[in-house]
Amino acid sequence: MHPIISVILPVYNCEDYIYESVQSILEQTFEDFELLIINDGSTDESKQIILSLDDKRIRYLENRTNQGLIKTLNKGLYFSKGAFIARMDADDLCVNTRFQMQLEYFRQERNVDILGTNQYIIGTNERILHQSNNEENKVRLLLQPAVAHSSVMIKRQALIRNKLYYDKAALYAEDYKLWIDSSLCGLSIQNLPEYLCGYRIHENQISKIQSHIQKMITDEIRLAYAKYFFSDIINGNEKDYLLLLLGCSDYLGEEQLKRVEGLCRKLVNKNKERVYFCQDIFECFLQYRLFNLKKERT
Repeated sequence: MHPIISVILPVYNCEDYIYESVQSILEQTFEDFELLIINDGSTDESKQIILSLDDKRIRYLENRTNQGLIKTLNKGLYFSKGAFIARMDADDLCVNTRFQMQLEYFRQERNVDILGTNQYIIGTNERILHQSNNEENKVRLLLQPAVAHSSVMIKRQALIRNKLYYDKAALYAEDYKLWIDSSLCGLSIQNLPEYLCGYRIHENQISKIQSHIQKMITDEIRLAYAKYFFSDIINGNEKDYLLLLLGCSDYLGEEQLKRVEGLCRKLVNKNKERVYFCQDIFECFLQYRLFNLKKERT
């Protein structure tokens, strides 16, 4: 019998956090899962800590050398057996009802394919809120990932049916690219409003040590997603479009602002004609980005 859930947990030099992370999974109230811990060539004590854990649900896999996160995640997808795939990072945590609550939501909402949760920042009172419904998330993907990677649960057959996997070209932004690819295939992406996962901030995170490369790749993904719908508007105006989305740290001239305002109007009108996104959500999103950009000038 295959388990209901396959948990994919990549590990690379995470000796300070891996034990606590794994324990938060093993203590889940829903117990029918396999935990695929994939050691990606760690050189610290991660392997010894993992092998000291005695639980029949753990499946330990090991890369002889460091292969990187994307190859390791795809390896996890290949070896997974569950009807649902849950993700977890080796430095994060989840509350013990996470799997139970996500599965209950899947059973209530049959059309959902990808389901994340809200997050709390470990060791602080800070919270990270994510939009709940699919129409909001389709728009949110224009700017950033719609779900927290370490909180997500996915219908495995939805990935198989659409031949979806982590794109090796999306270095340090592989989750963002997967959510976009999934949305373009018609998959529904939603979030539970509960705070079921803990996100840890520390100095060894990829978002800190590879921030420049991550930003460059993320901008490429943002542009590709927008051009899928609005290529005639965005081609040749990439800088203005990113300026609309991300704001400006330098002085913004009047002429440049007028160009961005014109670009915003064209996007709104094109979507009104073609209805790629819910018009109210899309227009509100763009107007909010434009408002923030103008606010930076004052």
